[in-house]
Amino acid sequence: MLEMLLEVSLRATVIAAVAALVMPLTRVRSAALRHRVWTIVLLAMLGLPAWIAWGPQLVLPVLPYERSTRVEA
Repeated sequence: MLEMLLEVSLRATVIAAVAALVMPLTRVRSAALRHRVWTIVLLAMLGLPAWIAWGPQLVLPVLPYERSTRVEA
């Protein structure tokens, strides 16, 4: 449960940061457009827990860990 909360928090932060950085770069001046963008960001954040729980899962292959017993002097 804690892992999911951390993942949702991290992804929500990334979504908000991207929106906050892209809007000034595109020189959005309209208050209505800014309101629409932040509404979409909020809805995306609210949908994150469902997406993480039931969305597609990416499985990353991990190589097995080999412990070295050799000590070099």
